[in-house]
Amino acid sequence: MKECIGFISDLCAIRNAAAHGRSILPTFMDPDYNGNWDLEFDNVEGRCSVEKWILYDLLKKKWERMGLGDYSKQIVNTLYGNPLRRAWIELNYIYFYIIREIEKMSFKLFVTEAEWFLSKEEDIRQQMSGVNLCSLRLSDMGNTTLGVTAPPYDEIAQEAFSVWELFEGKYR
Repeated sequence: MKECIGFISDLCAIRNAAAHGRSILPTFMDPDYNGNWDLEFDNVEGRCSVEKWILYDLLKKKWERMGLGDYSKQIVNTLYGNPLRRAWIELNYIYFYIIREIEKMSFKLFVTEAEWFLSKEEDIRQQMSGVNLCSLRLSDMGNTTLGVTAPPYDEIAQEAFSVWELFEGKYR
């Protein structure tokens, strides 16, 4: 659990952005994001080689087993280089590594709500025709990339599920 203490400063990036009314998703999904552009998110103590990040080996090995090979390092670099994406991954890791053990009911609620929020219909057009503004899912934002690249909701969901899969069979 000690290794997760360093995640707290990273989680502040999401909290601070949300608390000050900044839109999180554009920064989250920007593939060219550079943390130096926004000094408020800069974390001098936490800035180090990506290989020293506690989740580096876990995620890199997982993606290598999936056949992504050298591309797995590039994926981890992208996640690590964007403080919001790094915090998102770390938040999911904290839930599965710590909360699952000490707050079983909260963890179960988190998994249920996250599965629903991150889910999407097979036919996205059908889903978009039935959007309920009082009960939105992440995929309800639609395909904002015009089909050229993966939709942002797929990226965000897959990053979360990558951490979940590290704990496969331990959260149901």
